[in-house]
Amino acid sequence: MGGHRPGPRPVATGAFTIRETEHHAPMRLSLRRFLLAATASLALVGAALPAHAIPEEDAVAKLGVVVVFVVMGEQGQPAFVNMPDVEDKVLLPMYMTRELANEALQVVRNTEGGEGSRLLLLPLTEAIKLNEDLAKQLTEKTDKNLVISLVPSRQDLDLATSILIKQGAKKEDIDLNLQVPVFYTYPPLTITLPDENKPRVALFFNYSQLQKARSEVEEFEGEDRVMDWRQAFNLIVQEPDDKFFLHPTQDFLDQVRNGIPEQQILPQQILPQQP
Repeated sequence: MGGHRPGPRPVATGAFTIRETEHHAPMRLSLRRFLLAATASLALVGAALPAHAIPEEDAVAKLGVVVVFVVMGEQGQPAFVNMPDVEDKVLLPMYMTRELANEALQVVRNTEGGEGSRLLLLPLTEAIKLNEDLAKQLTEKTDKNLVISLVPSRQDLDLATSILIKQGAKKEDIDLNLQVPVFYTYPPLTITLPDENKPRVALFFNYSQLQKARSEVEEFEGEDRVMDWRQAFNLIVQEPDDKFFLHPTQDFLDQVRNGIPEQQILPQQILPQQP
């Protein structure tokens, strides 16, 4: 595999605090802001959400089986990253695997004042809401704008790049447009949920889970394919038959298996009040 693109190295700022509260921001606004923040200057997602055939709330709910990890300081401050040569933006990495998040956590703990830092685990649905509050308060109380960075597994990113190159994609286009890979097959693997009789096309955030699913289908010879997660979401909202199934990520399944309750800590006041 080619060399991986390293994830951002977080630094604790010490100026931000997250507290528990209820969240009532409209999901449409939250999702649009999250897609734009996660996209930054990338080309796949524009300012407008795609026309959708199923309710947007139903499509967003499907993301609840994907978990992300955010490094938090001892007092509950997100570990923002200053972006080189971009003074008006700060980066917030959201790690797609616990392994990557633990690496970032160790970096923060080795910085001055970062000894008590911890990981916050969030379903991607709650990460969308978190982004909405963070972006709003940063804009209101500082001169900074928020950029979200979803950081996937290095192995999955390398595998996705290899698959796309074999299909004729150019490396520079992949680097520009592939943020988080979602794997599937052609012809598609389908999954029928226990309470349904309807098979759904399976989409996987973890390549290892795709391979496991392939091994359970006798003599399956489908071709591995990959798309960016934003393309996958666009497909989901535009499909009138609601035929796609996002497979729960391994970290989500581990969380459920270990009986760890979902942490849904959302920000009420992130920046301190001015005296």
